[in-house]
Amino acid sequence: MAMNFYEQQKKNLLKTTLLVILMFAIVTVAGIGLDYAFGTGFLITGVLIVITLIQTVVSLSSGAGIVLKSVNAQEVNPDTKDLEQKQLLNIIEELSLASGLPKPKIYVMNDASINAFATGSKPEKAHVCVTTGLLQHLNREETEGVLAHELAHVKNRDILLMTTVSALVGGVLLLSMIAFRGGLTLFQTGGRSRKSKDSGGIAGIAVAMLLTAGVMFLIGQISRLMTFAISRKREFLADATGAEMTRNPMGLSLALRKILNLPVITKSANSATAHLFISEPKKRSLAEKRGLLANLLSTHPPLIDRIAILEGKDSQTIERELSQT
Repeated sequence: MAMNFYEQQKKNLLKTTLLVILMFAIVTVAGIGLDYAFGTGFLITGVLIVITLIQTVVSLSSGAGIVLKSVNAQEVNPDTKDLEQKQLLNIIEELSLASGLPKPKIYVMNDASINAFATGSKPEKAHVCVTTGLLQHLNREETEGVLAHELAHVKNRDILLMTTVSALVGGVLLLSMIAFRGGLTLFQTGGRSRKSKDSGGIAGIAVAMLLTAGVMFLIGQISRLMTFAISRKREFLADATGAEMTRNPMGLSLALRKILNLPVITKSANSATAHLFISEPKKRSLAEKRGLLANLLSTHPPLIDRIAILEGKDSQTIERELSQT
C-alpha cells in the first residue's frame, strides 16, 4: 500500500500537539498548585516561566553553533572539488527549490556512522550536517531521502519546538535544584537559630521548599519522558514530510535500511544532541526494541517501524526481509 503523506503528517501533528499541550498543562498545574498550597502567589510559576524563557532564548541564539562545534563539523565550501560534497550541495539546492525553503549551510562531520542532523532556530538560519559515513555508504537517491528528512525538520520548526520543550524541562529541574539547596540551607540556618520561634518559622519554609523540590523533580522527570515521546512523533512527521518533498519514500527507506545494517554508533554525538540526529546515535539497541521501557527512554522510534510506514508494509514483513539479507 502506497504511503499517504498527508494522512501521516496530519496524524503525527495531532499527536505532537496533544503531547505538547499535556506537557505544558502538567507543569503549569504543578506550579500553580504549589503556589496555592504554600500561599506564594505566583512566585513558583513565575520563576519557572522566567527560567524557561531565558534558557529558550540562550539555546536558540547560540545552540546551532554549539552543536556544530561539539561534533567538530566543517562547512562544505561551495567551490569544493570533492565529488561527494558537490553532490551534497546539488541535492540540497534542488530540495530547497522544491520545498520553497532557504538553502541551508551544509556541514560534514568526520564519523564512520551513517547519520545526519539539522539545527538552527528558523529556516533562514538552518544548518544541515552529515557524517562522512553517510557520504561513503549512501547513493544519490538515499542521500536525497536523508537530506529531505532533515529539511522537513526545518520546515516543521522542530528545532524551535524541541528547544522550547527541552528548556521547559530544564527550567523545572533547575527550579527543583534551587529549591532543594535552599531548603537544606534554611534547615541549617534554623538549627543554628537561638530563638525557638524563628527556628520554627524557618523550618516551615525549609519543608515547603523541599516539598517544592520533590514535586518539581518528579514533574521534571515526567516532562523529560514526554519530550522523548514528542521527539519520536516528530521523526515520523519528518519522514512523511521528507517523502512528500521527494515523492520517493523509497530513498529514505533504503537509507534507513543501510543505517540499520551498519551497527556503528555516532561517536561525536552526546545525550544533549541525540534527538537531533536522523537515527539514534548512541543507544541503538534500546531504540530498536519494543515495549514500555524502550518507548519511554528512546528519542527515536524503531527504524523497522519507520521503514514499514515508508514502504506501506507491516513491521513483521520488514523484519523477515532484513533477516534474509
